[in-house]
Amino acid sequence: MKTNLKILIALLLLIALSTLAFFLTQASRQNNQTEILEEKANPVAVENYIKENISTLSPEEAVLGGTFYVTDINFIDEHSALIFYEDGHIALQAIARFHSKNKQLVIDAFDLIEGKE
Repeated sequence: MKTNLKILIALLLLIALSTLAFFLTQASRQNNQTEILEEKANPVAVENYIKENISTLSPEEAVLGGTFYVTDINFIDEHSALIFYEDGHIALQAIARFHSKNKQLVIDAFDLIEGKE
């Protein structure tokens, strides 16, 4: 009788641990899928945002009353782009790093790679 009770307890423990492992694995997969979906930023949204906000993003100020405008954007990968912009007096290049969080674009960095020309 004691042997049967020990076997029953062992089986119940095994079922409980298997169930817990299953639910933990499913939760982990769901979290990973959510993170993957939220990491990728829409290139069109990135391009539009940068064009609309170039003067704010630029660490350099436009000169002689000029206003910055984007002349070209080249995506390096899904999290960074090379930005070419100018104000009619100076031309600059920068690397923008970005991601998407909760379907909102987040600019992580906007660093000049080439100074005034």
